[in-house]
Amino acid sequence: MKRSLTRVNAIFLQEMFITKRSLEVIMDIIIFPGMNMVLFGFITVFLQGQINAKIAQYIVMGAMLWEVFRISQYTISVSALWNIWSRNLSNMYVAPLSYEELLSAYAISALVKGVVLFIIFIIIANVFFNFNILTIGIMNIIVGFINLVFFGISVGLMLLAFLFRYGTGIQAITWGIIYLIQPLTASFFPVSVLPKAIQNIAYIFPITYVFEAARAALVDPTFKGNYMLTAFILNVIYFFLFFYFFKRFVNLAKRTGQFSRNEG
Repeated sequence: MKRSLTRVNAIFLQEMFITKRSLEVIMDIIIFPGMNMVLFGFITVFLQGQINAKIAQYIVMGAMLWEVFRISQYTISVSALWNIWSRNLSNMYVAPLSYEELLSAYAISALVKGVVLFIIFIIIANVFFNFNILTIGIMNIIVGFINLVFFGISVGLMLLAFLFRYGTGIQAITWGIIYLIQPLTASFFPVSVLPKAIQNIAYIFPITYVFEAARAALVDPTFKGNYMLTAFILNVIYFFLFFYFFKRFVNLAKRTGQFSRNEG
């Protein structure tokens, strides 16, 4: 157990060092999200003078919550790319590093980054745009945050599986593919805006329920247990499904030699 925690801590420290010293990571998880917050904040300020203030707040709140999910997914899937680019991936597996240990370290990193960035977003929204997300209720924020990070980890894990299996030729999916599902998660608008057929698709994503709960809580800040429980159940299903495919794809990559060719 002690050795396992040591390996998890080692991977986590590597993640922190990469984050601290990589301008690309800083741009991706701090500068760009911060600029998005400023952009959507000004849009919200403009719309508040034109339409219902609550509806305008959907935008800035959606931006805050979406970035929590994105940063969690980015941390899981892109972290492995740094080891591939530096040809360090094989070295990591010289040690008896298990899938669970690797995932635990990346998940802790995703959680830490998500918390820090979310606090920054709260300050920016409150100070510059007069929007306090705490008004939706602490329980809604905490449980919603957990669900967002949980799904981000699961999606990142699945993208990592494809990366190990098919190589760096598809590496762009690790930071770009989630934008294809963004409209389907109704991050900035109610699901009811979507066409009926697409609404059914939207509800297969756990984070859709988090966004719906957050919007409902702007009007009534009581805990939206039904939304959050549904999101959590879906998250558990997705996590175990994606973790199964992750192990299967990595083992297949090792058997076919793709695992070592990734560093070529």
